This record gives sequence, structure tokens and C-alpha cells, in this order.
Amino acid sequence: MRTRFAMCLLAVLLAGCGITREIKVPAHHADRPKAYQDGYLDGCRMGNNPSSSQTKDMDRIRADSLYANGWYDGFGECKDRSQPIMRDSSRK
Repeated sequence: MRTRFAMCLLAVLLAGCGITREIKVPAHHADRPKAYQDGYLDGCRMGNNPSSSQTKDMDRIRADSLYANGWYDGFGECKDRSQPIMRDSSRK
């Protein structure tokens, strides 16, 4: 019984140590203003993990168009990268 409990506890602890990828603003956006880059990073985090507890900062999106543009660009680019590639089954 103790061994089973210890194994379960170890599994839970190790699951929390999953490999995370550091999100960076890509080179093609590096010359953009800081507000855009902040938005890009926030959007990308959500695009990579749509089921996370992170939510859109709607107040900042409404107030800052640079941040909003960055958020939507980051979300779209990172969401596209995290989706599996679907093959067209009608082609042979």
C-alpha cells in the first residue's frame, strides 16, 4: 500500500515538471513596439494552450491597438503551430 501511494505521489510530482518551451517573439516581429510584443507573447501563450486558465486581457486589447494586434497575431501563429497537420484523404 505504501509503495503504491509513493508511486502515485511521485507520478503527480513529476507531471508538474513537464517540459515547457520558452515563448519568444519571432525575428520577423522583433522590430515591433513593446506593446505589440507583449500582446504577441500573451496571445501565443494562449494559442499554445487554449485550455489554460489564462484569459484575454480585454481591457488592454480595447485600450491598446498595438497590444491587440500583437495578441491576435501571436494567438493565430502559435495556435496554427500547435495543431496537428491534417492530410487530405481524397488525394492519392
